[in-house]
Amino acid sequence: MMSIDVSVLLTMKLYAMEATGVLDPCDDFDLFVLHSIFLPRIIKSLTQFASAWNLHPVCTEKNWSPQQIMINSLIKDTDLVLSNDKISEYGIDYDGPVAEEEFGTVNVPVTLCPPSVSQDHFYQFIDTETLFEDFGYPHYINCREVLQSMVSMQS
Repeated sequence: MMSIDVSVLLTMKLYAMEATGVLDPCDDFDLFVLHSIFLPRIIKSLTQFASAWNLHPVCTEKNWSPQQIMINSLIKDTDLVLSNDKISEYGIDYDGPVAEEEFGTVNVPVTLCPPSVSQDHFYQFIDTETLFEDFGYPHYINCREVLQSMVSMQS
């Protein structure tokens, strides 16, 4: 579970951007800029969270981390050899109960750069790596203006 506080604040910021007219969720142009700015950061944040989660102590398991538990079980069961393709399935009980609904799935629509602008050229002007504290509002506005000026120069 991603930090509830962060996800709630980000959601509130996005709704506020929509309410003030800065972001139109039905506009492909706005969605392209939004995805360009936020998707790399969300993916990076979730990757960092998963890495930290795999190292956190579990009090009911002698304060071992999930990673330590997995390594210990591999050491105990010397017949078990986990290849890289099988490690992603570690901990799945195929004989266990199956959830009726799939939770936590997010479908992100594909957005395309305006045809008059080179996507590579646009990405030269934006920072997709730095995590920001202000939830990206000023960065979104700046990148939207950059893309608008690129489109108008090509027209």
